[in-house]
Parts: sequence; structure tokens; C-alpha cells
Amino acid sequence: MKAITKSITNKTRLETLNLNYSRCEHLTEESMDYLKQALQEHKMLKTLLLIFTKRRKIFDSGFEMLCHGLAELKELRELTLNISRWNKITTTGFAHFKELLSSLQNLQLLELSCRSNRFILGEGSIFLGEGLSTLVNLKTLRLDLSKTLIGDLKFEQVFQGISRLVNLEQFDIHLHDCRKITNICLMHLFQAIGKLSRLISLGVDLSCNVLNKNITHSGLFWIYNEVAKLPKLETFTLYCCAFAYGNKDFYNMVKAVTSNCRAACINPIAYDRKSTRLNSSH
Repeated sequence: MKAITKSITNKTRLETLNLNYSRCEHLTEESMDYLKQALQEHKMLKTLLLIFTKRRKIFDSGFEMLCHGLAELKELRELTLNISRWNKITTTGFAHFKELLSSLQNLQLLELSCRSNRFILGEGSIFLGEGLSTLVNLKTLRLDLSKTLIGDLKFEQVFQGISRLVNLEQFDIHLHDCRKITNICLMHLFQAIGKLSRLISLGVDLSCNVLNKNITHSGLFWIYNEVAKLPKLETFTLYCCAFAYGNKDFYNMVKAVTSNCRAACINPIAYDRKSTRLNSSH
């Protein structure tokens, strides 16, 4: 890691940087310090991809260093950050992520994966929602919260933040295999989506929640109430698994909602992993 960051530091005026550490087995707190120093040398970065997909020995202090390094990138336009399975971080560490997002006012694209993270259970979800709400210039948001144990109340905090992104044109959210959510969560989600009046493309992944008895086809009727309000929506993709299968009222509702869409894909049974992945694996 030290050698990699040193080579990055020696480069001049990078505008695009892709760093994939998905196969690095020994990232530590010290590694994050090196990465922070490297990022601070390239404050003119426009596009950054950072992927960490395996469990790491990185705690709050390491995550804080990473956030501080990223916060220096005031000119950043596109950020892809995959911190799946970072289960050593607590809500204390995630508070720094809120500060990071609030500092990236020029960000237009955010692709964030918190798949399988336990730390987002508590106030981490509140910090995430508050941080997202500050990204007023964001046009594209791809958010993966799959396989988390967040309940309805915490998801509501995240969705409230998303509802304030008035310039958002593309929104993809993955709630694959989130077994604590209910129809109330779907209500808050689609109510937030209904406020995104500039939305052109929408993707919602609720797949593999078939074992969740708290989600029924009736929860999906919030699609009709809210998504139908979006005047500019052209593309709509919904993965809703088997709980909508065979329900004629649901299909009629979807047909009505998507009648003005240029492209629509409603898949209540199969789950195409490739089309819903956010640079991570299941």
C-alpha cells in the first residue's frame, strides 16, 4: 500500500484515479493514512473510484483518515466508493462520512455501496441521510444498502435526505435481501422518489425479500401513488421478487405508471445479478 500511494503522489495533476483494493488482504489503519496523504496531493481530481470489498481491520480512526483525505478533493465531480462489509466501523466513524459528503458540493455522481455493513444500523443511517441531503448538485445517485439489517425508521432517515436532491436525474437503489423492512419502508422510499421531479431514470431493487413476510404486494402500490407523479421519467426498472407474482392489480398498476416511460423493466421473479451490482459481489 505504501508503494502504491507513493507512486500516486509522484504523479502530477491527476484528474481521474481508479483504485481497486478488492483483493488486498492486509489493509490496515496505517494503509488509510498513506492513502489520505496521496489524495491530499491531488486536490484537482475530478473522478475517483475506490473499491474495498472484503472485511478489513479498519476501525473508526482509519475511516476518519480516509474521509479527511477525500474531503480535500473540492473539485471532485464523480465518486465511486465501495465499503461493503466494513463492520469494524461504528456510528462515530460514520459521522465523519457525513462531514465528507457536506464538503463535496461539486459532486454530480455518487456511487456508494454499504452492502452488508452492520455499522449503519444505528445513527449511521441518520448521518448518511443528512450527508446525502447536502449534495444539492448531485445528478446521479447509485446507492447499495443490500443485506443490511436496517429497519423502517432508519431507512426513513436515509430517504428523507434523498428527497432533498432536487437536481437528481438518475437514481438507483438496491435493497436486496433487507429482511427487516416492511411496507412502511416502501411508503417512505416512494414518497421520497415522488419529490424528485427531475428524475429521468429510476431503478429499485427489492429482490430476494421473499422471506420477509412484512413486505406484500400492497406495499408496492406506493409506486402508483408516487412514481406516477414524475413528469420526466423515461426509464424505470423494478426488481420485486415473488411477492408480486400473479397479482393482476399490481400488473395493471405498473402498466399505468410506466405507460409514458420510454423503457420499463418489471421483473417479479428472476434476479439479474449483473444488472444490479454496484461493483461488488453477493
